[in-house]
Amino acid sequence: MKIPGRACDTMIFVLSYNGVGRQIHCEKLSVLKVVSVARGLREIVFETKRLMLREWKEEDIPAFAAMNQDPDVMEFFPSTLTDEETKSRVDWMRCHRVKHGFSNFAVELKETHEFIGFVGLSIPPYQMQFTPCIEIGWRIAKNFWNQGYATEAARMVLHLAFEHYGLKEVVSFTSALNKPSMRVMEKLGMVRDFQGDFDHPKLPRGHPLATHVLYRITRESVEAKDCVQIEPYHPDWPVQAKFEIDRLKSRLNFSWVQGIDHIGSTAVPGLCAKPIVDLAIGVTGLESAKALIPMLIEDDYIFWEDNPDTSKLFFVKGMPPFGERRTHHIHVLPVTHHDWIIRRLFRDYLIKHPETKHAYADLKQNLASQYQSDREAYTNSKTTFIRDINLKAVKPHLHFKPLAETDFPLLLKWLEEPHIKAWWDQDITWTLELITQKYSAVRNVHGFIILVQQVPIGYIQFYDIHDFSDADRPQFPQSVARLDYYIGESGFLKKSFAPLILKKFLQEQVKPLFSRCLVDPNIKNIAAIFAYEKAGFSRLMDAESGEVCWMAVDLGAQI
Repeated sequence: MKIPGRACDTMIFVLSYNGVGRQIHCEKLSVLKVVSVARGLREIVFETKRLMLREWKEEDIPAFAAMNQDPDVMEFFPSTLTDEETKSRVDWMRCHRVKHGFSNFAVELKETHEFIGFVGLSIPPYQMQFTPCIEIGWRIAKNFWNQGYATEAARMVLHLAFEHYGLKEVVSFTSALNKPSMRVMEKLGMVRDFQGDFDHPKLPRGHPLATHVLYRITRESVEAKDCVQIEPYHPDWPVQAKFEIDRLKSRLNFSWVQGIDHIGSTAVPGLCAKPIVDLAIGVTGLESAKALIPMLIEDDYIFWEDNPDTSKLFFVKGMPPFGERRTHHIHVLPVTHHDWIIRRLFRDYLIKHPETKHAYADLKQNLASQYQSDREAYTNSKTTFIRDINLKAVKPHLHFKPLAETDFPLLLKWLEEPHIKAWWDQDITWTLELITQKYSAVRNVHGFIILVQQVPIGYIQFYDIHDFSDADRPQFPQSVARLDYYIGESGFLKKSFAPLILKKFLQEQVKPLFSRCLVDPNIKNIAAIFAYEKAGFSRLMDAESGEVCWMAVDLGAQI
């Protein structure tokens, strides 16, 4: 249930019973998205395969009133409701959202935009032995019964309860005679608390509907279904992947879809894995790719809207409470994205190196036994191993292409990126004309585009240090080069690629022409200094200005 990588902050729901304030302390993930329009914030809509869960509209009230006057719909309520009582109930739900940040949604059919009922969370406005609590409830118009709409909508609400609001428990209760609602509760994975049966405080003792049953579901129980389970390799995994890829290709007939590939451990023959088929969809741009969101939702995928990594889109199929367990992940990535390139190289490296594959299998099984209920800890604990293999997998596919005029638009894009602007030419607002003037006029600078699998990820250059005079640099002997570089694609930052890039570039491009190489990163640029040290550079001295750190490497030594 919990998707790794989410940062949590905290909020307080304040409950009031007979004037006594009580609090439920819970975590909320990302920004609370279900908020009241009355607070001046945008209307929120959540989508399932067939439904939209949205704010109430005035035009919903007549249809809702008709529902509440239908004796079949209200069979397990003390009475039907008048038009005024229905309007009062909608007002109460709106006020509940303003006060607590959540309430019951109006439910609408996506295909026809018909209002069909409500589903949502609320705080019961009366005391019972199990309060304070947060209840999930629903009511669907008779014309839409027996089509699974209540279950479908309620699963989304449970997802919001545990993922958006960070609730630890949700309850539901109904008359002991209401077997249809009890079946929905059980389909949701809720468990009856037989010790919790009670007489409803709003009904007189002896009333036929007074006896109520209580169902509970906890975040812990949902996450237990979504635990880390490593299984032996199964030959059906690539078959399942091919089936899904072929199905997606038949639907995603867009020019901006560049490819669909099977990645992850289930793509490596003989490797044990979580039984989840990971697919990567490579696209030319993420904005266009957002058109995939409603299409994949229709295919029973859940879109992770709160993903803190906004450089990609992520979808899950089968995740509780929407299913028994995850079956598929889809990663939608620009074809320049680190994960589109590196995850496929990682897969191919494991296939070609059985000893590494076996070591990875041992690591996964050991970590799964330690972190069975903590996907995030399991994933994080693999980081060092995966990083080391990624470096080995990338090295044969790392190349340097001499800078050409056709690359200037790419330099313009990179030089205006915040992570580069922090250290390169902060006082210049780059234009294509300025780029052309700078990089066309300098003849003694050897500039290259850094490529991984022919995808440009950064820029690197070197030149004879004596060709350019710096007032703040010390004097150096002959045959000394000076080097500058940056990684333009932010997805390749903090992946330990910089030392690999530097070592290979020094070996292939600089060493044949020079015996030593110098760099002068800003003394505050700790990441760059660390990368240079990992590539073999040693500190010489600080310049008189105190802004740069001079570092050198002997190219005669092993690089």
